[in-house]
Amino acid sequence: MDQHSCWPKAVPLRSLTAKSTCDALLDIFLRTGIPNVIVSDQGTNFISKLTQEFHKRLGSSPKFSCAGYPASNGLVERYNKVLKQMLNHVIRTDPSNWDKHIPYLLFAYREVPNCTTGVSPFQLM
Repeated sequence: MDQHSCWPKAVPLRSLTAKSTCDALLDIFLRTGIPNVIVSDQGTNFISKLTQEFHKRLGSSPKFSCAGYPASNGLVERYNKVLKQMLNHVIRTDPSNWDKHIPYLLFAYREVPNCTTGVSPFQLM
């Protein structure tokens, strides 16, 4: 989630390994550019040696939210909650293909004006 534009990105992963996480982040950064700071929780996929080397090679700095206090990364936590609610709504008829809905849900989220900015993420991009 870009903190300034509230532009969300979500990538379905088969597993939460450090390798799959780094691969997904690299795929995003190839399209958006490399951020100076990458904020994440303290999951093992984000604090591994592989991920540390990933940050080092990219020249980005990791910043971790406080363990047990998800509100320290409130914007992302709120987005995750909304995305889960949207996903739960659309997969009622076909839960086996949940990952196919992600691009459409992201589009819908990006279309709606953000309460904080007053404009949609699409308008800010």
